[in-house]
Amino acid sequence: MRLVWQALASKQVNEIFRYLRKRNQRAAYHWLAELHDRIDLLMNVPRIGRRTTNLFHEEMRKITVGSYHLFYALEGNDLVIVQVKHVRQDTDPQTIRDAPLPTPPAVPSLRL
Repeated sequence: MRLVWQALASKQVNEIFRYLRKRNQRAAYHWLAELHDRIDLLMNVPRIGRRTTNLFHEEMRKITVGSYHLFYALEGNDLVIVQVKHVRQDTDPQTIRDAPLPTPPAVPSLRL
């Protein structure tokens, strides 16, 4: 299975990390570690997330990472990270669209 980050999801992860780091650096790195753990889990058990309805992806699912929902799609042999939103934000999966990247984006690395 190949991991693919859409531009929006990459941007959201970086924004969430920066937001958390300003308030509590330890919590920010803890969230980032949990994100990496969840993605590792998804790479091994991709259908573990809760299925959601979506017009743009047949296999749209979500999994919770701390206080955030990670929306992802299964497309062939690709695990596509589509969007990351706080659980209190509007998470209507009907609004999630494709924006595939030519190469995986940079996501903050875990440095403890």
